Amino acid sequence: CTDVFFARAQDWMAAQAEKKQPFLCWIATNAPHAPLQVRPEDEARYADKVADAKVAKFYGMIANIDDNVGRLLAFLREKDLERGTLGVFMHDNGCPVGTSVHNAGLRGSKGSPWMGGIKAASFWRWPGKIAPRDLGGLTAHIDVFPTLVELAGAKADETLQKQWDGRSLVPLLESALAPWPDRRVFT
Repeated sequence: CTDVFFARAQDWMAAQAEKKQPFLCWIATNAPHAPLQVRPEDEARYADKVADAKVAKFYGMIANIDDNVGRLLAFLREKDLERGTLGVFMHDNGCPVGTSVHNAGLRGSKGSPWMGGIKAASFWRWPGKIAPRDLGGLTAHIDVFPTLVELAGAKADETLQKQWDGRSLVPLLESALAPWPDRRVFT
């Protein structure tokens, strides 16, 4: 499915680019989730590196996503869309339950309230606009919408702003030294 999702997304983006249309393309993969259906060649990449066949399948699914993201980035360069495109890569939450995978020493797994169940990575890439850096401030999924609103230059009236709980990440994206007051995020 991941291969199909990315290929169709690239076809659609190419059509928008031909029309000189700005676009939002959201690719929500179902991997790496059960059922662990993975291409044999992707599973084989990990078969001799892990003891559990389920883990090899899980890592193979992740490698396939990585390969597709790489192809997508190459596509954006090839179509001269790279500098005008904000790319955001996120995953939902924590490590899977029932599969012994690397969880960075965090307690818990998916579905638990512990950091190992709720912590997720988020990578934002916009060549020429966002400098690569690691950020440590507490952010969450609720920050994505206010950030996209600000980056798009859209105006959010007071009624709309009262409906979101997040903060715009723009200050952090612009400077690693930007003030980012501590906060509590409830999940």
